[in-house]
Amino acid sequence: MRALEEMGYRVRPGESLSAPPDDWRAGPAGRRARELEEAFADPEIRAIWCVRGGYGATELLPLLDYGCISAHPKPLIGYSDITALHLAVQRRCRMVTFHGPMAADLVAADPDTREKLAHALAWTGERTRWTLPSGWHPETLAPGRASGRLVGGNLSLVAALAGTPWAAQAAGSILLLEEVNEPPQRLARLLFQLAASGILTRAAGILLGQFTRCDGAYGDAHTLLTEYFSGWPQPVLAGLPVGHGRPNGTLPLGAWCTFDAQTGELWLEARTDVPCAPMPIVSDR
Repeated sequence: MRALEEMGYRVRPGESLSAPPDDWRAGPAGRRARELEEAFADPEIRAIWCVRGGYGATELLPLLDYGCISAHPKPLIGYSDITALHLAVQRRCRMVTFHGPMAADLVAADPDTREKLAHALAWTGERTRWTLPSGWHPETLAPGRASGRLVGGNLSLVAALAGTPWAAQAAGSILLLEEVNEPPQRLARLLFQLAASGILTRAAGILLGQFTRCDGAYGDAHTLLTEYFSGWPQPVLAGLPVGHGRPNGTLPLGAWCTFDAQTGELWLEARTDVPCAPMPIVSDR
């Protein structure tokens, strides 16, 4: 909360932050779903910021009132297991949400992470180039240029929701994937699931973020991803500063994305066919 206030934002803590933890969750699913709905409906709340990655996020999906969320569009910010909420809200509400740092991450966030976050929250939807931090060079795994709606997030969560009513709508979209603490043999299994379900193979293009601490006794993540996507029919750009490493750049899921896998250029814009466009959030500073 102090980190957010230092950035110039006014903060209202949710009741689950101070509630006694319920096992590995911040309270019962019903209470957390109600709290999230109330945050969307409250006109004084301009954005909803997840504090942690949220192992219990998937429990909320069948409990949420998506009509309420659609009627009160505002930024939802988070990553990792919050991917479940991103996918569900995007699919049911066609709303732009933000794959970006947790509130807890801001305490020790690097300048690039904070800068990308501030730019994203002040974004009004105009076509803009997503610039890379100095010295950051993404890698072309499959050449080409692609455009589509940006979807995805954490690989494990995208795979976990495959075949459910909240699965990623990746056909013709740009699929973003990142991961943490999954060794190569598990990454291969997750990619197989996405390919077999059609999520991976029907995407117009693929963006790979950081695969943090994903090396293991049986190899490393970079080698696995390079071999897996070598010769892929759609463009694949790897090594974006997005995910569980530093910096963790903020991206607007649901926005229209165009990227060139050879030059590393990435452009974003809000399209009028998305009923819920992003709302610019400007700090008090």
